[in-house]
Amino acid sequence: LPFLRMIRRRLVILEKMVSAQVLSLVVQPMLSEDDVESRGGIISHLSIPMQEMRQHKNEVCRELFGVSSTKGLNTGQRLKLAKVLKSRYNSSLKQVARLSGLLYEEVKNLL
Repeated sequence: LPFLRMIRRRLVILEKMVSAQVLSLVVQPMLSEDDVESRGGIISHLSIPMQEMRQHKNEVCRELFGVSSTKGLNTGQRLKLAKVLKSRYNSSLKQVARLSGLLYEEVKNLL
């Protein structure tokens, strides 16, 4: 019985701690990009999920080459696509290689 009371007390304390953290996240105002940059440039280390990057890739393909996918692109066009994705979205080299259909080593050596 004392053991169960101790467990209950700890659960209540943990619950309060988690609630306070969640509340601080909700109440905290949204930071602007400038605020984040001034706090150490954290925003430059964030990555966009692959599903979203696929959509961006298709948009860039339409914009640059007039096609909706990478299927018909030659190697030069794929490299141009890789450069745009890297510069515009700050994607990792691995992500750029996957999206452009190039080998990681090619992307690593050329970008």
